Amino acid sequence: MTPKPTRGQSTNSSQLHVEWTKLETDELKGGSEIIYYSVYINEEATAVQSTAENFWIYVKDAANTDTSATFQVTATNIYGEGPKSEVSDAILFGAVPAKLADLKSENVDTDNEQATITWTAPDADADITEYIFQVLNLDTNEYADASDIMTTVDGNDSGRQFDCNTLIDSFGYQKGDKIEFRVAVENDFGQSEWGYPTPLNKEAISLSMLIL
Repeated sequence: MTPKPTRGQSTNSSQLHVEWTKLETDELKGGSEIIYYSVYINEEATAVQSTAENFWIYVKDAANTDTSATFQVTATNIYGEGPKSEVSDAILFGAVPAKLADLKSENVDTDNEQATITWTAPDADADITEYIFQVLNLDTNEYADASDIMTTVDGNDSGRQFDCNTLIDSFGYQKGDKIEFRVAVENDFGQSEWGYPTPLNKEAISLSMLIL
């Protein structure tokens, strides 16, 4: 049986990207190479597509008002079509948010005790539910969650402020170190790619924060 299909990253407001794991072992393939996979939508009896790939993109027409769909997949070899997979979870039309742009960090007081991370606010229709902040821990050289140290600044959608001493206490920074950070956003469809400050911003404003 083909594994249950899942939502692919190319899903958006007008198409559903459905993917599955190909059958690889002789036992799973039934003693013969798989010729193609058939895709069934909403538990219908007739397949809507056959493909040799491990994915399919369903594009709805303009008159279709459905907000989601479910899928099943079968595999066919020279002996015939195998059983249907489990029904997928409902896959919603919609997309994960775009990566944040114009990320930068700068100090906001003369003693360099407070700093901000700011960015260009996402489109309103992205329906952001959460901002995720990570700072590079200089002790481990790995990014670590820093969402708890952030407070709102310049509106919830465009910036956060934090205490620079926290970087010394919790992230292995020393006085004068520049911050390395990344930010992602989430909505009901998943998490965006991580956004990073550009090299130009690293040389100028975004990572010029001094911890004193």
